[in-house]
Amino acid sequence: ADQHGQDATKAALRACRNAIEFNSIPSIRALVPGGYAGMKVLVHLGVPAGASVNESEVREAFPYGEVLPVVIDQGGLRTRSWISIPAMEDGNDDFLIVVANVSVGY
Repeated sequence: ADQHGQDATKAALRACRNAIEFNSIPSIRALVPGGYAGMKVLVHLGVPAGASVNESEVREAFPYGEVLPVVIDQGGLRTRSWISIPAMEDGNDDFLIVVANVSVGY
């Protein structure tokens, strides 16, 4: 989510980090031919209508594996934060929420 600045890329990066942050697959070396280097990462984002995401920044958020082309569909949520702070780069009081599904395979 991005409460200030209305930056869908920032919201997408947070959603991706949240999706992988508390997951650990210690046996990936045994499960995936080639281990972490052979891993394929599929990222599917739901982004509010009218918002755009920098795919290359999202791809760089994943330290292992080959990140496949990021799928970006309309989704997520655009709601109001009820406060706009110009010093925090707010253009309005929109609050952007991006939903991320991150799948790992080979």
